[in-house]
Parts: sequence; structure tokens; C-alpha cells
Amino acid sequence: MPWKKVTFSPKVTERVGPHNLKTLAAMRYSASGRAKGFAVFYVPVAEGEIAYPTFYFSPVAARECDLLLRTFNSVRCSPPARDSIGVSLRVGSEKSWDLLKKTSESRSQRSGM
Repeated sequence: MPWKKVTFSPKVTERVGPHNLKTLAAMRYSASGRAKGFAVFYVPVAEGEIAYPTFYFSPVAARECDLLLRTFNSVRCSPPARDSIGVSLRVGSEKSWDLLKKTSESRSQRSGM
């Protein structure tokens, strides 16, 4: 299963709230027995002067939260770069950081270096 992300617009944030998504994901993490590789990262994705709350689900988290992610209209994506501005781990163990690469590492892998 690929990485998935959910991005909230300001209107959705008012109604549903990113906090609900994080709370429900944390409940799934506990229910999974704290599955290895389960991680949810947060990155505020900026467009102009507005930062949209965006949550990235690792493949394990995406599998465990499949129904939840369908409800929130998730999309497939690449994982965020470890050195993205504002990236933080919201659900999962500290070892989850190992799932992410730095921007420079991602670029060199894509170019075959």
C-alpha cells in the first residue's frame, strides 16, 4: 500500500478539524498493537499566505486507517521529506522518522546517483 495524505482546507478545518483525524489515527495505532511502521506525519503545506494542515500516512498507517482515510478523501502521495519545514510526527514511535529521507537524499535517488 502506498503513502496517503489528507489535506484540510480552511472550510473543512472549521467543520471537522485535523484534531479529529489525529485522534482517530492514534486510536487505530493503539488498536493495531502499535504496529511497526505505523506513522502519521504533519506538514503545514503553504499556498501563498495560507498553510493547509496536511497529514501523511505511512503505508502501514494507511492500511490500518483505510476506512478513516476514505472518509477524509485521502490521496496517494510520496512521503514528506524529513527536512520539510514544519514536519512533525503526530502518531507513531520515534523510530518512524527513519521512514523519511532528507530532500537531498530523495533527489539523488530519483536521479540514480
